[in-house]
Amino acid sequence: MRLIKGLITAALAISLLALPAAALAKRGDRDHDRMADKWEKRHHLNVHANDARKDPDRDGLSNLSEFRHHTDPQAADTDDDGMDDGDEVRDDTNPREDDADQVSGTIVSFDNGVLTIQPPGDGAAPVSGTVNDQTRVECDDDAPAASMSRDGSDDDSGDHSGPGDGDDDANEHNCSSADLKPGASVHEAKLMKAMDGSTVFTKIELVPAA
Repeated sequence: MRLIKGLITAALAISLLALPAAALAKRGDRDHDRMADKWEKRHHLNVHANDARKDPDRDGLSNLSEFRHHTDPQAADTDDDGMDDGDEVRDDTNPREDDADQVSGTIVSFDNGVLTIQPPGDGAAPVSGTVNDQTRVECDDDAPAASMSRDGSDDDSGDHSGPGDGDDDANEHNCSSADLKPGASVHEAKLMKAMDGSTVFTKIELVPAA
């Protein structure tokens, strides 16, 4: 009789210990890494090991951060707008929505950190945005006269590398915000919308004066 009671007591104790794990499994997080198993399976992560801190796409966001921001842990640029998810999160832009835009034309003004560009074409509205320390300003001697209209495309055929990337193209030299003067021609400028609704230039490629 004592043996039976002992076995029953042991069985109850084991079942009580198993409750937390069962509850977690029911919630769909068997490895206790705070990421849903369904989401991990969908993105080819390990549902049997805690991989919350790993960063398989090397975009600066851990798997757990990707889960919280609803981005793809296997793609560095979830919305394919030319900006890594980690950079977008740090810049308070949306990593799930293509918020890149392009404009070309002539600089109208650059005052108090706000650049205004007049695109070519009759009736085209001026485009304004903030220039900050994250804005890349370049000059390209081979850039054609500004003629690209604002169409939201992401054609990088004229994209040139920025400072410190080891690009030795003899026809390219770096510019700075000091070159953003009224009348200067802009071959290509990329904008993005911040989460607060403001517009920021991420890149400005100028056509150097003859």
